[in-house]
Amino acid sequence: MSLPQDIRDTLRRVQDMKLQPPKVVPMEMRTVCRVPGLVEVLQRFRGEVTLDPDTANPELVLSEDKRSVRRGDLRQALPDSPERFDPGPCVLGREPLTSGRHYWEVEVGERASWALGVCRENANRKEKGELFAGNGFWILVFLGGFYNSSEPAFAPLRDPPRRVGIFLDYEAGQLSFYSATDGSLLYAFPETPFSGTLRALFSPLSSSLTPMTICRPKGGPGNGLAPQ
Repeated sequence: MSLPQDIRDTLRRVQDMKLQPPKVVPMEMRTVCRVPGLVEVLQRFRGEVTLDPDTANPELVLSEDKRSVRRGDLRQALPDSPERFDPGPCVLGREPLTSGRHYWEVEVGERASWALGVCRENANRKEKGELFAGNGFWILVFLGGFYNSSEPAFAPLRDPPRRVGIFLDYEAGQLSFYSATDGSLLYAFPETPFSGTLRALFSPLSSSLTPMTICRPKGGPGNGLAPQ
């Protein structure tokens, strides 16, 4: 089965961040689980997440409040360091994740491509090959309508979510992704024995004027999240 032209174009744009080819899942397994009220429950574990500019690829443009990121057309003159992603178009969250349960939401809107997840603090940020769990990256990638994690998993959805929720249960070794609109489960990694410090990972992949925005907790507990 050949990929649609828009996906092939995106892959060419992000050739510096090689993704494993998707493995087709049988149609009978392509079920979308929806649990009413799930997102509201997960929001109990939401916390502050902001972007760390010292880790941002030079092609990424961050907002002043460090909550939004987009990929520009020009490379900025930024100092190189082991902390900075290059060539991968990624940026990490500033806050370390070392224990407990964490939930955050990201507004992706109608972007044609993006990647979200977590990585180990000591993962190689100059990686030119595949970003997968074996080298410290647990990510979910969206390419024009297909979801492809760094593990061999693949499932199309009719209505791509405009907002994605990420839930990490460190001790239980669970990382899962949801549509924050209707609570649909997008993907859950197999149980993983996490160790050391993890950081949230964000990548807009292709150039666009539309940023990815980390949603800000609004009001008190239970009042939801809103991008700002």
